[in-house]
Amino acid sequence: MRVNTGRGLLIVLALLLAGTSSAAGQVDSSKLVVTANILDRQYFCAAGSDMMTLQLRVRLRYTNAGNQKLILYRGEDLFYQAKIRPVSVRDGARPYEIVVLNARYLEVENEPVEQPAPGRLFVILQPGASYEAETTVGVGVVGQNSPRARHAIFEGEHTLQLLVVTWYRSRNLAEKLRERWQRKGSLWYSPVATNEMTFRAERPQLTQPCK
Repeated sequence: MRVNTGRGLLIVLALLLAGTSSAAGQVDSSKLVVTANILDRQYFCAAGSDMMTLQLRVRLRYTNAGNQKLILYRGEDLFYQAKIRPVSVRDGARPYEIVVLNARYLEVENEPVEQPAPGRLFVILQPGASYEAETTVGVGVVGQNSPRARHAIFEGEHTLQLLVVTWYRSRNLAEKLRERWQRKGSLWYSPVATNEMTFRAERPQLTQPCK
């Protein structure tokens, strides 16, 4: 397997545009719900003399909230946009928002997506059923009296929300497969926003080096 730069650029562009498109572009936009929670497994590692890196392990739960079966892609190419905001800011300080793109993409030669029926890269959810996955969100953390870099946050309480991109190929292909697979279920291809999660960013005295 090797990195596919061209497709990676397309995915990043899709993530940037997903916030304006949302799931409204799909007819049954209210039938997939993605809930997220931060797991206990979270750790810091040194990223510099004045900034540390906080890595949050997040569990995503995809739930079919409709009355028909849903088909979800669950292959290697899963992408997320993370939005982080402070719960409150100091007097006189300006509010900020950090956007982190988790665009992990690997090229699998001849990935069997376009098939007569959904294969191993997909999961079929019955109404009320769920499917879980995990991802890691990393962000820099600085002290309240330190200058904040563009992609870093101050210590303190913050909220985290993920925009989950559920399809990495073209919309035309998604609609084609959706029609072809309609007897198996409805292929979901629109991005979905999760609930907001609250976490506290701190700078511990002892850290482990990044691996």
